[in-house]
Amino acid sequence: MEQLEELIEKIEALRNYLHELMEQKDINSPDILKASQQLDQFLVEYHELIKNRD
Repeated sequence: MEQLEELIEKIEALRNYLHELMEQKDINSPDILKASQQLDQFLVEYHELIKNRD
């Protein structure tokens, strides 16, 4: 359960960071792409944890 909570915190922090980047940079910025890909990876991990929890 602790792993899930840590992952949720990472997802929330990265979402906030991504929103900040989107206000500062062009949508096609490499920084935004990298953050978006990292967020996608975290979401996949989250889904796997939820799926395997049951």
